Formats: sequence, C-alpha cells, structure tokens
Amino acid sequence: MSRALADRSSSSSSSGGRLAAGARKFASPAVKAALRRRGAEMAGLVLAVAGGALLVALVSYNPADPSLSTAAERPVTNLAGPAGAIAADLLLQGFGWAAMLPSAVALGWAWRLATHKGLAPFAGRVAAVLGALP
Repeated sequence: MSRALADRSSSSSSSGGRLAAGARKFASPAVKAALRRRGAEMAGLVLAVAGGALLVALVSYNPADPSLSTAAERPVTNLAGPAGAIAADLLLQGFGWAAMLPSAVALGWAWRLATHKGLAPFAGRVAAVLGALP
C-alpha cells in the first residue's frame, strides 16, 4: 500500500517538473525582455502620473481648504481634490517647500524608467531621498 502511494507521489512530482519546465519555455528570452521593458515603461508612466498629481496638489495648495488640520465648510479648491488638499497640507506643514522633492524625484525616476536606464541601486536612491527631505 505504501509503495503505491510512493509511486503516485513520484509521478505527480515528475509531472509537476514537466509543467515547470514547460512554463520556463513558454516565452523566449526576447519576449521576456520585451515584457520587462514594457513593464518598466508602465511603472514609469504610473510614477509620472503620481508625481504630476502630487505636483499639482502642492502647487494648488490653499491653506483654507478643508484638511486634517483645517475644519471648513467650504468646497475644496485644490485641483487634486480633497485627497490632494490633505496630502499638500501634510507635506507642506511637515517639510515646507522641500515637499516638492518627492514629486521631482518621482518625475525623474519616471523618465529613467521610460528611457530604460533603470534605477539600479534602488534602496540607495530611496535612502537618499528620505535623507534629503528633512
């Protein structure tokens, strides 16, 4: 009985090995490289939109807008909406005009990703931005 169970488990693991080998051969290296490039371009696009939205929120900041530190009944005038008013308020109160740095960095990184230059020492880049904020 135990031998039959062992035979079944070995046959299922060998078929799993064949499936894994087939999955590795699914796409050629050229297709994988193209998919990697398109993924980097999409990440660059998302980062550019986020950086642009943050820049718009910071530039259209109005201290009278309702946010976490301001109670107001009036409508939000920030071009990025209520979320932009809150983000701009928090960033500008916390970091002053250095709050523009994350937006500029996001747009710069988006350009690097879109032009396939990459963000090689990513952890170092993030640490440098966080260290430059205060």
